[in-house]
Amino acid sequence: MSKGKPKYYWDSTLFLALLKDEKRKAGEMEGLAEIVWMADHEQATIVTSVTTKGEVLQSTLPPNARHAFDQVFRRPSVVMVDLTERIADLVGEIRDFYRQQGKRLEVADAQHLATAIACQVHELHTFDEDDLIPLSGNIAGRKLIVCKPKGAQGILFP
Repeated sequence: MSKGKPKYYWDSTLFLALLKDEKRKAGEMEGLAEIVWMADHEQATIVTSVTTKGEVLQSTLPPNARHAFDQVFRRPSVVMVDLTERIADLVGEIRDFYRQQGKRLEVADAQHLATAIACQVHELHTFDEDDLIPLSGNIAGRKLIVCKPKGAQGILFP
């Protein structure tokens, strides 16, 4: 685990929630907004996989959302990670781990998990309550917290 400012991995569900201005449970969008504020003020880093870009761009987006999404990655505090051989190998290990437990894990979900582990993030943030959040803690023998973004700093937004 790296020290210093927190590093959070975001899957596509968070980018889609922002781009579509989703109405979610109380506190969810506020937690998301706080992490964005922290990244904008270089108090946190947001990491994601190129897989996220594919998932977001294949979705139905509101007008100008595609441009807004592209602009996100111009910020130094938002990093898109390529699929490397090391990450691809880890994807296979993770899928095998869950297959042996009788669980099916989608390739994209395994890529998000593998990228987060490889990048040594503090937490993987997602709104995927069915497939990813239940895996939190032990991902194929590797420690990774998988959760919704939380507004821990108490930052107030106008």
